[in-house]
Amino acid sequence: MLPVPSTERARPEPTFALLVFLLTLASSAYVLLARQPLLFLGGLTDEWFPIGYNIAAYGTLGRGDQPILLRPPGYPAFIAGVLRLTTRVAPRPTAAYITVATDLVELAQAMLLAATAAMLFLWLRRRVGDQTAFAAGLLYGMNPYCLLLPGLMHYDVLHLFLLVAGCVALDRALAHPEGAVAPMLAAGAVWGLAALVRPVTAPLPLLVIAMTLIRGFGRRRALTATAAFTVAMLAVIAPWTARNYRVAGRLIPINVQGWAALWASTVMPLRMEPNEYQWYTVATAHWQPIYRRVTGEEYDYVGYIRHNVALEAAFKEEAIRNLREKPGVYARNVARSFLTMSLQINTALVSVFQRIQRTGETVIQPWFWAGAENERAPTRASRSTGALFGILTALAGVGIARGIRRRDTFLLVPGLVYLCIAAAHALTFFDFNYYYLRVPFVVVFAAIGADTLGRRGRWVLLVALVLALATSAVLALGF
Repeated sequence: MLPVPSTERARPEPTFALLVFLLTLASSAYVLLARQPLLFLGGLTDEWFPIGYNIAAYGTLGRGDQPILLRPPGYPAFIAGVLRLTTRVAPRPTAAYITVATDLVELAQAMLLAATAAMLFLWLRRRVGDQTAFAAGLLYGMNPYCLLLPGLMHYDVLHLFLLVAGCVALDRALAHPEGAVAPMLAAGAVWGLAALVRPVTAPLPLLVIAMTLIRGFGRRRALTATAAFTVAMLAVIAPWTARNYRVAGRLIPINVQGWAALWASTVMPLRMEPNEYQWYTVATAHWQPIYRRVTGEEYDYVGYIRHNVALEAAFKEEAIRNLREKPGVYARNVARSFLTMSLQINTALVSVFQRIQRTGETVIQPWFWAGAENERAPTRASRSTGALFGILTALAGVGIARGIRRRDTFLLVPGLVYLCIAAAHALTFFDFNYYYLRVPFVVVFAAIGADTLGRRGRWVLLVALVLALATSAVLALGF
């Protein structure tokens, strides 16, 4: 087994970290200020900005003073924090206010993207050295895909920041088995925040016990460290669970949507097509009839949140029935979700971004539906983005394979965290909006792959970086 990475090997290098931060921030801010952002993707980003505004204006996750249970609170709370810190929040926003408010949220997200890139550099340099880690930090922060994410009113950038911060905190805690309780409490708190943005890492305590044992904690220390991690994570989530109990009179840890997501993977085979919003196909063919049966109404958002709990019970019943009657559909979709998350990327973000710069159009959701391939037709930049992630995926495969063979303990945290997220999505539902999740992990594993291959690997990583920067320049400058 390779030795546990030492925190003494490389003290934080502020110059390189600051450079990664500033280059990423400058690039993403330029794209936001000089180009038309993707913003709401024609409704594909859901209602996160309105409910974030509602918290800022009324102090409630919901509509006006009426609370809802459908969404986790993390990203709306982030939006509300930005608005309260930077604007005077009025009870009825004007179009001009919404424009200013979304601009401020986008810039805050650009800062988070830059902070995540710098944090990734500081984490990786202990394992792969300054040069490879610097390339990896820039690859994360300045690739064409990530540069577009701050311009979305979606939780991607915030969630990625917390995922990387959680991995760093957990890795540091595991490096000190003798005094791991306080670091584990801190790591658990970060992962509690991540779960409040998206609950896909809620099962992580089940894997932390394995991490501690593999890192050589011994049974007693492993149980103590895992207990500290779990208690801190639950302590962060518990106030929101209590809020949900007051609203619904039942135990709802974070939000009410899990059975609807799982049900979607039981009704029809899903395609290995990352650029298609497949929930629309599922919803129009299968979801709407259930909605009408349960509510007696045609679908609208107000009706959905009013009947949220009853609909979730109906989707649970339908999902269980489908699993009994046609388990093959679900099994196929589980495999499909894991493979598409691990191997593909939704490059239509790039091609649609270029389209709206060229035409001045506003994005509409039907561009992403089945049969609308011409609306999101590939461009040179989107194909280059696909090629970039193909290179990184191949390098990542090398890093994972060689790391497992050499028992590289650095792989433990990113590897098991990724498996937790991938399993959560494979067992429920994976669609267009979720490919962002693979980006930090593929960069981390690719950096390890480049390091294990020596000079050849570092040259491949450099080629990937040049391709990323060139494609990002095309998007930023409008070539």
